[in-house]
Formats: sequence, structure tokens, C-alpha cells
Amino acid sequence: MDNFLFIKKTRKERSGIVKMDRYITADEILKYCLDELEGTVLVRSWGERGVFYNPANKLKRGVYILTIKEKNGEN
Repeated sequence: MDNFLFIKKTRKERSGIVKMDRYITADEILKYCLDELEGTVLVRSWGERGVFYNPANKLKRGVYILTIKEKNGEN
């Protein structure tokens, strides 16, 4: 089963308020961060993918922004 983040969004339209339910995938979250946050890089490790701030890859990993955990382990 894929990992999803569920959000419920409400937006106003001419006919009134319309409720919209939608799933955001882990890939969409990562793509958004990498596209919109300048100097970010994707780091993959066992069971997770993380976004780090690392302009010009000057650091080994960079400054942690977020991690999406995709596998569970003992720790």
C-alpha cells in the first residue's frame, strides 16, 4: 500500500463553498520541495527519502528539512 497524506480542502466558487477531498503522495511532496526550495537535494537511505538544504553540494548531506519514511524497521 502506498503512503498517502490525506488533506481536506475547501474552496469558494460562485455557487458557494465546495469541499474537495484529495490525496497527496510522498512523491508529490518531495517534488514540490525540490522544485520550490532552492538549494535542496534528495537523499535516499534505507527505508526513507529526505530533503536537505545543501546548495552546490558543499556538505555531505546538508541541513535537514524533511524525511518521508517508507519502511519500518526495529528502530
